[in-house]
Amino acid sequence: MGMTLTEKIMARASGRDELRAGEIVYPEADLATIHDLYVVEADRQLTELRIERPWNPERVFVCFDHDTIPQTVAVANRAKQIKEIVKRWDVKHFFGPGRGQGHVFPMEIGIVKPGECVLAYDIHVTNYGAIGCLGLALVFEFPAVLATGSHWLKVPETIRIDLSGKLAPGVGIRDAAARIIHEIGPDAADYRVFEYTGEALAHLGVDARVKLCNLPIEIGAKSAIVPADEVVAGWMRERNIDGFQAIQSDPDAEFAETYEFNLSEMEPTVAIPPRPENVVPLGEAIGVPIHAAYLGSCAADQYEDMAEAAEILRGKKLASGVRMIVTPGSREV
Repeated sequence: MGMTLTEKIMARASGRDELRAGEIVYPEADLATIHDLYVVEADRQLTELRIERPWNPERVFVCFDHDTIPQTVAVANRAKQIKEIVKRWDVKHFFGPGRGQGHVFPMEIGIVKPGECVLAYDIHVTNYGAIGCLGLALVFEFPAVLATGSHWLKVPETIRIDLSGKLAPGVGIRDAAARIIHEIGPDAADYRVFEYTGEALAHLGVDARVKLCNLPIEIGAKSAIVPADEVVAGWMRERNIDGFQAIQSDPDAEFAETYEFNLSEMEPTVAIPPRPENVVPLGEAIGVPIHAAYLGSCAADQYEDMAEAAEILRGKKLASGVRMIVTPGSREV
């Protein structure tokens, strides 16, 4: 029996020829990523273990993308401490405030690539699945990753999500991503990887694929991934990034479940608090007053997001009493 894309990536990272969902393995990180809010605590735990720096500083990525502008003296002091720690760690990939969102720009500059296994402190490392890179979060266990480059993981099952059709005008890929997690739900998603396939992918660029890979973690999925294809290859060529590899699930790979969604049938949606999967048609929210609008974060801060928003707002003004905050995901954006 063949392997899924996730099984192939984890097998390679674990030094195995093959493996199956449910097995316990120790994949070695091609990259370990951590953001500014956790560096000090991670260093404290490493110090308790008498470890001075990560196992391989060239495979560690640290960026400021949360407290980029210190609001208090304490936050400013922590920023100074982080820079001292990173210098002592001798980290190769360190990016200070203003470089961008850590789940976006590493793809744009080739720090992460298709087929790699990235272990991270932050759960939205799943964004990297947009280019066929497997991002896995190990939150409380992350100091062990920094110390050894690895940690035990149970190989997750994979859900196959087959996409067909094209989005209608006025419907965004985020509408589709929200509808997908609403339909699948937390019970089916728990500790599984969403793998997107189907003819619709030919019309979805990397920015759109980020949306598909970003949301599943909100309902308990372990990760999400889109097999790297010619769309990704072209995107990398435009940025002079090498290292493309097209890894696919085998035709006889075993999937836990398969879902089919026709993008042509999607409609504008809105997620109603308190949960991201609490999705309803946009029409049900018409008339609800808002006080602020936010375009950004690792879920909606890419070029396509900015372009779509600009087109909608062209020639218009914000309603009285509404403020809008926009945070592009990278300098490239």
